[in-house]
Amino acid sequence: MAPSILLTQADIRNRVVRVQNAVKEAGMDLLVLNGTANHCFFAGLGGLPEVRPIFLVIWPSSAPAFISPRIEAPIIRTKCTEEVVAEWANLELLKNKLASADIVDASACISQVHRDGDAAQTGILRSCADVAAHKFKGARGATAPGVPEWKVALRGYTAAVERASKYLEGDENHSPLDSSFTVFGSGRIRSAHAHSVASNRIMRDGELVQICCCTPTLFGHDMCFDRSIAVGPKELPEDVLKVVNAAHEASTAAWKVVRA
Repeated sequence: MAPSILLTQADIRNRVVRVQNAVKEAGMDLLVLNGTANHCFFAGLGGLPEVRPIFLVIWPSSAPAFISPRIEAPIIRTKCTEEVVAEWANLELLKNKLASADIVDASACISQVHRDGDAAQTGILRSCADVAAHKFKGARGATAPGVPEWKVALRGYTAAVERASKYLEGDENHSPLDSSFTVFGSGRIRSAHAHSVASNRIMRDGELVQICCCTPTLFGHDMCFDRSIAVGPKELPEDVLKVVNAAHEASTAAWKVVRA
C-alpha cells in the first residue's frame, strides 16, 4: 500500500500557526481566504467543486472557521474539524448586516438575459445536454458492485470528453476537457451529500448512487443533470422513484415556461 499523502491535524495546525503569525506581523484583524488551494492548505478541505464561494476565516489568535453556502456545509463538517460558523443563503441577511450599502439583487435581470438567449446559445446548450447525457451513460454503464467510485467517474469523464471533441473538431483554441470533476456519491451518507466528488469508496450491491453532471460540460457552459441509480440489478426504492419522478415533472414544466 502506498504511503498516505493526507494531511494530519498536526500538519494543518502548524500551517495555521505560521499564517496567524504572519497576520499579526502585518497588523491585520483577520484573513478571509477563498479558493481550493487555500482551503486544502490550511484546513485539508479538498475535493469540492467551486460552484459557490466558500470562505475560510483565520483570526490572529482564534481557531479558523468556514463561512459556507448551506448546501456545502454538511460535507465540510464531515471532512474538516474547523467549525462552519455561518451558512449564507439569504440576501436579506446581508442587507441587514450592510445597511448603509446599496445592495441590489441582479439575479432576475441576469436570468432574463439568459432566458432571452439567441440561436448560438440554444445550439451550445443542446450540445451541452448531449455531452452530459453521454457522461451519465458512461458512468451508469460502469456502476457495479465492487467498483470504486473514481473508476465510474473516469468512464463518464472519458465519454464526455470524447463527445465534446466531436463538437470542437477543427478548433485549436478550446479544449474538450472541461468536464473534469464528477459529482458522484454512493451509499447512504455520500449519496445524500451535495457535491460529493467521486472517491476511492467501493460501491456495494443494492446501494444508492447519485450522479450529477453539474460541472462545465462544453465550452465553459454548465448543464446540470442529476440522476439516482442503484448499484447492481435492483430497481430504485419506491420513495426514491417518487422524488426522481417529481423532479422530472418539475423540470418538464419549467422548460415549457422557458420555451413559451
